[in-house]
Amino acid sequence: MSGLLLKGVSKRYGNGINAVSNFNLDLSTGELVVLAGPKGSGKSTILNIICGLEAADEGEIFIEQQSCAGVTPKDRDVSVIFPSHTFYPGHTVYENLEFSLRLVKLPAAKRRERIMKAAEDMGITGILESLPEELAPAESFAAILARAVIREPKIILIDEPFPDIPPSEQELFWQAIINLNKKFKLTMLVATNNPEQALALKARTVVLKNGYIQQVDGVRKIYETPANVYVAQFINHFHMTTVEGVLSEGESGYVLSIDKASSVIPVFAPENKKLSNYVGREVTVGIRHNGLKPSRHAESGIKGRFEEVRDENGVRTGFFKSKLFDTLVDVDASVKAGDKVTLEISEGSFFIFDRDTGKTIL
Repeated sequence: MSGLLLKGVSKRYGNGINAVSNFNLDLSTGELVVLAGPKGSGKSTILNIICGLEAADEGEIFIEQQSCAGVTPKDRDVSVIFPSHTFYPGHTVYENLEFSLRLVKLPAAKRRERIMKAAEDMGITGILESLPEELAPAESFAAILARAVIREPKIILIDEPFPDIPPSEQELFWQAIINLNKKFKLTMLVATNNPEQALALKARTVVLKNGYIQQVDGVRKIYETPANVYVAQFINHFHMTTVEGVLSEGESGYVLSIDKASSVIPVFAPENKKLSNYVGREVTVGIRHNGLKPSRHAESGIKGRFEEVRDENGVRTGFFKSKLFDTLVDVDASVKAGDKVTLEISEGSFFIFDRDTGKTIL
């Protein structure tokens, strides 16, 4: 059953900006979906339209197959967690959880029942009498999630959930969202401008650019087979360099010649009609740095030298410098500063895009 359906949703602002254009998305009941894209791509506008804080200029929204036309925000059964999610200071966690239930005039006994159940489900019974300023970040976020589920909403929307938390500390928060979705089987839409968060949530992902959908698929599939150069650069968990090259046919298959790097790269692809149409033409090549391996004897790859080699906590890395890019690469004990090497590019670590449209060729 459809938990949330958006059909042809568009939103234009008075300054002529199209914030969202012909947005279509169908979430199954209990599904977690990620909206991913940089600031200004339309993520927050979509969430605001779903919960009723903004009106769409065109299109329809259905929550569990019921139209939202004319339905006020408070009657949509939608909980929203904004980037500035905070509690009322000077009030305990219990009191903060109770506020939303008072708004719907739930009897005191029923309020306590709901609060205790949500606290137990989220593992926060021990902090109900604590003040918000006394909580650790993980405790605070768990309490915020409890507040989101306490009204038993049909949908939870989460907008940029971790703006002030260092990436190294975010794994617990990602897992809390995944666990919340699994435990309550709630339809959830999470917006993020951080590709690492999108990858960590392991969900179906919508990549946005200027209000337009670029690709919708499982996030791992998007990472491995991006629809265009924009998606490849955004969703890339590691750094990517794009450069122009020329596709040609070698003795054992297609090769890419990159004059800027004085390099030739074999293309890991069988006979392909689409590729054959690009022979002799300039294309855009995307190279992921995490797929590079140093070699002293490779005939193809990116040529350069190691400017510096470091050994920290048993991990040895070399700072590789070339005409094309600079990057850190894992190296073994035989590599020294000043060594000239070629970085081989592994299969799946480079992509070929149409130079004019940006679309993936393979």
